[in-house]
Amino acid sequence: MTIRFNPIYIRMSFLKLLKSSIFILALSANACQSSEQEQTQGSVTDQSTVPAVDSAAQTERRPAPDFHRIPTENAQDRVYVCDDAHADVFHTEYNCELLNGCQTVKKNVTLIRAVEDYGRYNCDICSKDMAIIFDEKQVIQRR
Repeated sequence: MTIRFNPIYIRMSFLKLLKSSIFILALSANACQSSEQEQTQGSVTDQSTVPAVDSAAQTERRPAPDFHRIPTENAQDRVYVCDDAHADVFHTEYNCELLNGCQTVKKNVTLIRAVEDYGRYNCDICSKDMAIIFDEKQVIQRR
């Protein structure tokens, strides 16, 4: 017993496959487009609800710190930085109000990388205790 393949069935299955592929492609393109519109609308509403930050402090970034002494046990601690042209501080808490005002990408980096590579200072709100790493008079005691 042999089975013959009829070319009509092959063409029909190919047409069904082509139609379903086009349908899936159209659905995925539509889904991507609606999420982009929601993101644009979300960013417009986010800008209006962000609290006003002192514009004089945010106009220019401070130069990178000249001196820092990070204890070895804190060197690998993770901190957050806002990848913004005006931001010049790192944050130890993700829900810091200054970090929530970030309109660009928020990065999670090590403390030593935030200071050396990104040239960041400590945030006065969430990381006041980190101010000692920039104090030249501070003596770090080893245990």
